Amino acid sequence: MKKTLYIVFNVIALMALLVLGGCSDHDEPEPAVPVTPGNPGTGGGEDYNPDDPAAARTVMVYMVADNSLGAAGCDEADLAEMQEAVDDGALGESGRLIVYYNRRGTAQGVAPVMLEIRPGERVTLKSYPDEPTVYSTDKERLTEALDDMERLAPAEGYGLVFWSHGTGWIEQAGSRSSEAKRPLMYSFGDDRQHRMKITTMAEALKGRRYEFLYFDCCHMASVEVVYELRHAAPLIAGSGTELPADGTDYRLILPCLFADGEADVEGAAKATFELYNSMSGPARTCTMSVIRTAALDALAQASRDVMAAGALNGRDLKDYQAFMRSNSSLFDMADYYETLLGVDPGLIAAWRAALDDAVAYSNTTPAVFNVLKMRTYCGLGTYIISDPTLSDYMGYHGQAWWKDVVSANPNLN
Repeated sequence: MKKTLYIVFNVIALMALLVLGGCSDHDEPEPAVPVTPGNPGTGGGEDYNPDDPAAARTVMVYMVADNSLGAAGCDEADLAEMQEAVDDGALGESGRLIVYYNRRGTAQGVAPVMLEIRPGERVTLKSYPDEPTVYSTDKERLTEALDDMERLAPAEGYGLVFWSHGTGWIEQAGSRSSEAKRPLMYSFGDDRQHRMKITTMAEALKGRRYEFLYFDCCHMASVEVVYELRHAAPLIAGSGTELPADGTDYRLILPCLFADGEADVEGAAKATFELYNSMSGPARTCTMSVIRTAALDALAQASRDVMAAGALNGRDLKDYQAFMRSNSSLFDMADYYETLLGVDPGLIAAWRAALDDAVAYSNTTPAVFNVLKMRTYCGLGTYIISDPTLSDYMGYHGQAWWKDVVSANPNLN
């Protein structure tokens, strides 16, 4: 994900770093503004005034950093970028930027905190109990943080940024014949090796409505993820593939997310893409998407119609556009649906129209880390079931997309 982007522009150093992978460990950066475990911000929640007028928009960054990203200082670097953006006026007239900060050292005396980044300062609004059995990837902790955001930083509208590792919908190893059962993998986040399933995130967000969800992590622009979260916000932004270790530059996206009127989510995604597309070699690596969730029910119906027709795979898995560099379980959705066999062309045309309505923005560099060539990128990834026995692979049968769409295919049951 992230590291200070003062270093990013040193292309030689960045190329050496990025070739190691987008969500991997890397060398410790030098943060522009240090954030020490014992002193995450000044002040405290005592300056909270319930009579303060509501902000136009509060954005919370849910930063799960008690992992390799935190060990590398990526959290500190991004907090420094946020501070710089706020100091430069990114909040506009009355925006508020909140960070739920799960720091390195949880359960060892370094409790998670909720910060507010204001011009010239960071204020600690709340410290959470340093409880070893509570993880920031728990549904209960995310729910508590969302409640605290609305209580401590009331606003007319809210936006959420999710910061950590990510692998989309993938939950657990399942029924591939060559694999034994393994513990849960992660969909979002990594707090001391505990992760949040995307279905769990959907439960935590149920009944809430935000202006946008923005994923600053890898592999979250899959149809399974956005369909699961479609009721939480009208726009969801994220990457279908790995993001570089530096992730988004908050100096670029915060002015977009705090734009007057509607948040410019598409502008934020474009800014992230264009930053990396302007680079060269392995540093030129990025995919970004913005999805209109109001169009996802129509996309699901069009996809179900295709599946109910008994669609058959037209290629070997290795011939589809992969979104992962190895052992891919995510593929380009259009590359899959538009090459299916046994489906009336009219159904495929209707499906494509529904996809175009759902994808507000998508773009890709020619390759991911100069390793995975990107010959096509429709904006959404998907899992491809090549064998009916694989419907439960990594928890796929627990996804709403399987239940509502893919399970309609008589050849996959």
